Amino acid sequence: MDFVELDLQVTKDGYLVTNHDPCLRNSTNIDQYESLFGDRRTDVTVPNFNHYTDDYLINDFTLAELKMLKRKQRYDTRNPYMNGAFQILTLEETIEHMVHLRENYPRSINSEVEAGLYIEIKEYSFYQGRGIDAAKLLFDVLETYEVNSIIGAI
Repeated sequence: MDFVELDLQVTKDGYLVTNHDPCLRNSTNIDQYESLFGDRRTDVTVPNFNHYTDDYLINDFTLAELKMLKRKQRYDTRNPYMNGAFQILTLEETIEHMVHLRENYPRSINSEVEAGLYIEIKEYSFYQGRGIDAAKLLFDVLETYEVNSIIGAI
């Protein structure tokens, strides 16, 4: 089986969104919203992960606020062609997109190999320290889908 690997973060209002880092500056256009969100810049250390300086923590934003932002490549060595084309996705949106692709656009290369999702909750202990049970949030989302055919590992 092939997998699309997802890293999950948690919004202020309890949604799981796909983002590797817990902060926004490297992967979104949040700096364009300085006048709106500038007061939320912070310095934060995520245990066993990284220290972020003068950045915006995903957990300080609601899903509606995050939906205002557009994604960008976080490294200059990667192709920036699609910068600004996509929003941050929720786990539900990602699952629905994966199901849509499987049903409507079957693989033509390696068609005998199924594609699934490999889901990782990032910074689990960090969120736990903020009173958030990210595993429960994940379980609740997965419980609403027939996920056996698209989820590979959790």
